[in-house]
Amino acid sequence: MNRTTVIVYGNVVYKRDLDDGTKIKNEMSIWGNGGWRSNAYHMDFDGNMCKKLHLMLGKVYEQFWMIAGVNITKTDCVIPAVS
Repeated sequence: MNRTTVIVYGNVVYKRDLDDGTKIKNEMSIWGNGGWRSNAYHMDFDGNMCKKLHLMLGKVYEQFWMIAGVNITKTDCVIPAVS
């Protein structure tokens, strides 16, 4: 990790399938300089979630979902609920 790389990790649990109609609001904190800094990163999806994630992740979009264990393509975006 360096000043040009951000590593984001954590757990996400949701009870229903996610698709392009899903609205999501993420507010993330960051640890540093002896404490937590709230609202360090914001990711809001008011629809078109997959398209926006694809734009944000670029080349690693499909690899991201493969590592997450989700079978998803650029044209078919339904992320199944965690059971």
